[in-house]
Amino acid sequence: MFKKIFYFGLGLASLLYENFDELARAGEARYNELLNANQPVEEIVEVETAVSVEEDTEAVDDASENAVEDDLTAINGIGPTFAKRLREAGVTTYRALAALTGEQIIEITHVAAWQADPNEWIAEAKTRA
Repeated sequence: MFKKIFYFGLGLASLLYENFDELARAGEARYNELLNANQPVEEIVEVETAVSVEEDTEAVDDASENAVEDDLTAINGIGPTFAKRLREAGVTTYRALAALTGEQIIEITHVAAWQADPNEWIAEAKTRA
């Protein structure tokens, strides 16, 4: 079984490499085409940015509270790995953890059902907050 997975990975990597090479050549050709049209490089590359700002008073409160991090590993079931993933997602306080849903915690930490119950983490975080 391991061999099949390994070979599948090699085959997938090979396909991706071929497609990247093809896309890189197409991009280079398009770039050269635009350059030959005497178009300034600044006009060739257009960058669009979108910034979304949510007005959320809890987020503002959490941002000011993030200056002091709580020890999330003190919560039963949260070890160093889960705590690191939570910190990387910006969850550094008990209050911020208590504000999440179980689904959000699963998405952030990738915790499996057999490892821990995120709802228990939320309940414990609420008592500690």
